[in-house]
Amino acid sequence: MEAQRARLAMLPPENLTGAALPLREVTEQVENALARAGIEVVAGEAVERYLHRHRIRYTAGIDGADAAAAREDLGVDGILVTWVEVRGEGPPPRISLAMRVVRAADPAEIVWIDTVALTGDDHPGFLGLGRIGTLRELERMAFDRLGTSLGEFLDGKAPRSSPCGRARSPGRWHRSPDFEKSHPTAIVVLPFANHTSRRGAGEVVALQLARQIMAVPGLQVLEPGVVREELLRHRVIMQEGPSVDDLLVLGATVRPDIVIAGQVLEYDEGSVARLGVSVVALDVRARRVIWRSGTQARGTDGVWFFDDGLVALPTELACQISRGVVDRMLAGMGAQPPVSPPASSPAPTR
Repeated sequence: MEAQRARLAMLPPENLTGAALPLREVTEQVENALARAGIEVVAGEAVERYLHRHRIRYTAGIDGADAAAAREDLGVDGILVTWVEVRGEGPPPRISLAMRVVRAADPAEIVWIDTVALTGDDHPGFLGLGRIGTLRELERMAFDRLGTSLGEFLDGKAPRSSPCGRARSPGRWHRSPDFEKSHPTAIVVLPFANHTSRRGAGEVVALQLARQIMAVPGLQVLEPGVVREELLRHRVIMQEGPSVDDLLVLGATVRPDIVIAGQVLEYDEGSVARLGVSVVALDVRARRVIWRSGTQARGTDGVWFFDDGLVALPTELACQISRGVVDRMLAGMGAQPPVSPPASSPAPTR
């Protein structure tokens, strides 16, 4: 008999595009893609009632109490968080999406994460026959790709995250030579300080870094909704990154081993994608910096013939830069098995 898949509650998609988003249309596409992948989700009015009952307005993440309440109220095993990062008609059309599943329990825990970034010109092929001319078609492809990835994870056929296909080495970096590689390691990735005019750039880059860390077995990234709740509760505001006092607050509440922060210095979605990022990591127990790096990247870097290797979106540059940082900063870490899918359970009875 085939094992029952976990049941998920789908929060309304979060708009990080910097422009208006047709929320109903995007929500419908997410639901349809998950249905095609055979994933059972609770959405619509049931989720709206749950959000209203618990006075939840922020849907880009979830804290432990609200995650546990979703299990009780909706009879789900996990919560699906969707970010729309780039969405444009073009030409060419562009779409960049991120999804993660958070266990419906307290503490809230990320169990799966994936991202996709596509443009209509990614694979033009012979005489341009492979070009995709409409945003609708490109969106279906992107959502289907994420739905397939999630379905394979829920079936135990795919990891909780996968590394970016290409790593970009940091332009300059330093790792503390006596950084102790202890296990297990809980990591907090704070939203990066955004020094650009692009709304949401700090959150986009931080999530890409979290995805690359999650691709290392045995390392766990704290759910951003939990971090946000703790920072708000203690009225912590970080304009340029965490201070020692901020670390003490986080260390006393969410108890991470490592806190990672950074800055987005350039984020350009023009004809040539550009991204400038600095990253700093701190050992909470030792109260010291263990990593610093800075990277400036362009989508045309290393491209010589026929646009092979061209990167059209800064979100994909963020993926590649993040893998380069993780490969060096956390080299040799990760020895535990990956986090398992949220176990399916019957809906609670009342």
